[in-house]
Amino acid sequence: MRPLMPALYACLLMAATAPALAGGETADIDCDAADPGRSIPACTGIIDDHGASEQDRIRAYSRRAFAYERKKDYDQAIADFTTVMGFGDSYRAAAIGNRGADWYRKGDLDRALSDLDEAIRVNPVRFFTHHMRGLVLLRKRDLDGAAADLAEAIRLNPKDAVAYADTAMIWTAKGDPDHAIDDLTRAIEIHPTPTLDVDFRHVNFYVARGNIRVGKHDLDGAIADYDEAAKVDPRNPEAYANRGLAFAAKGDHARAIADFDEAIRLAPDSKSAYYRRGHAWFDRYINAVGSPDRSDLDRAVADFTDVIRLDPADADAYYWRALARYSGGDREQAIADLTEALALRPNDDQFIEAQTRFKPEAPDPEAMTTDGLQHFRETH
Repeated sequence: MRPLMPALYACLLMAATAPALAGGETADIDCDAADPGRSIPACTGIIDDHGASEQDRIRAYSRRAFAYERKKDYDQAIADFTTVMGFGDSYRAAAIGNRGADWYRKGDLDRALSDLDEAIRVNPVRFFTHHMRGLVLLRKRDLDGAAADLAEAIRLNPKDAVAYADTAMIWTAKGDPDHAIDDLTRAIEIHPTPTLDVDFRHVNFYVARGNIRVGKHDLDGAIADYDEAAKVDPRNPEAYANRGLAFAAKGDHARAIADFDEAIRLAPDSKSAYYRRGHAWFDRYINAVGSPDRSDLDRAVADFTDVIRLDPADADAYYWRALARYSGGDREQAIADLTEALALRPNDDQFIEAQTRFKPEAPDPEAMTTDGLQHFRETH
């Protein structure tokens, strides 16, 4: 799927190069294909064709640049947009705006800002460049500047749903979740289904609004948003993972674990989903009414082990696996995990406190019955 805003901006750039290609209709169709593997060779053929007109070659460079963007090969895209800029001022504003966007995607905010400033100076009425510069300024923590650019993008294109969503990030950073929710609600009214932002981030406005509601402790409202997110975007693991967190916060471990299961099925290398499910298993064991189910601890250990498999330097995963193992009576393995956690983060007060608790002279973890569980409830 092509990004909503960049695709529109691509049309603006293409409009200046409309004549038929000397390279033939087939080459033109292939050059404009959504598949970069088909588009890039066809565009390169047109660029290398000495019989192609200048406008044909400009259009091929531009289309190839967009194909490189879809491959996330931003260096090659930047090179092609730079070439387009050399063909004259009539192409410069569009090309430099796109080049600025690619500098942003590469994380070079200063070059991105320089290009976008020039693009807006040359042509101040393209909403894409204002939207893109708003994101750059947001990343640079210039919240007021970012808000001004996004407001201008919305003025120029009132249907720019993702600009409303990005403005919500500014309100959140300013500590105003209510305004953020208002902007996300407007984004949903304009475009309720998922899309891509101008920086190619996958955007589900329901997920974003649900996240803000979690921050407001409106768990039921958040769950309702995540329900909608899963309906419109059923293969988005974030919708399930975040809903799982909301259920876990409500103490509904069964629903939380079911959601984490689905998140892991959709994204089996998601470290955070394993981590969250591990916490849910452990929390269910610690907060069990009556006799806890030992298998919950085993499942927690397995999930924290998967986190370590995906990130061997995750000190917190070793710490929580140590707690789960200690709770189940496996003091030796718990001490080994805690030793690894301390090696990774030696000054962590929580780890140091646990080391004292895990000393050999400490009470046998097998004796952790009602009193021991109450201690965990009070301290974790």
